[in-house]
Amino acid sequence: MLIIIICLRNRQVHSSFYDLHMTTNTYIMSLVCQQLQEIRSSFDPHIPPVHKTLLDELKGYKVGIPISGLPSFGNYLGVKGIKKVVAEMVKKGLLLYFKGPECEETYVMSARAVAVRRIIYLKNDVEELLNRHGGKIAFKSFEVLYKRQFHFPINYEFYALTDLDHLCQVLKDILVVEVANPSGAKVIKALEVANPSGAKVIKEAVAVKIYNLRKRKRNE
Repeated sequence: MLIIIICLRNRQVHSSFYDLHMTTNTYIMSLVCQQLQEIRSSFDPHIPPVHKTLLDELKGYKVGIPISGLPSFGNYLGVKGIKKVVAEMVKKGLLLYFKGPECEETYVMSARAVAVRRIIYLKNDVEELLNRHGGKIAFKSFEVLYKRQFHFPINYEFYALTDLDHLCQVLKDILVVEVANPSGAKVIKALEVANPSGAKVIKEAVAVKIYNLRKRKRNE
């Protein structure tokens, strides 16, 4: 069972904005729920039982299963020819292969889990960081500022990303990378969006807390 709690970050605002708080909060929640629903509907609900079993088990692994560990994983689940099954699921978009810059081998990850992580955690964190710095951050300073803000470095592997360039490509719906003049240095800028009143503003970050009521201890 998965419970999602969404609220606005604590901010000091003029009293004239209080009457819009509920509208804005509901609006943001609806956007997040819409994105999650799009992810859910993009996967075929009528999948073979063996595929569903693999997907359910992979939910407990933060960075997936190494390919070298698939035979043992298959024996544990009672699935024969697991490498062939995994290849079929990758072809259908249910799973993905990922090898990070510091990984010694390729891992198999749940495509849906990665998509949800990027929306619930990564996108929100990046939006909050950009908001904190006026919607613009030097590319070379991004990782340092991220660690300073959230007290831990970006875990690229958790999101099936290779580096910051890959992150920017994945989050192109909320940011753009530009080249500053005359220095030529790259800058990450937040894209402006229309709020409920129609005005163009930097998208408000939301605080999202996930409580997974199923206890998992793998990869911890």
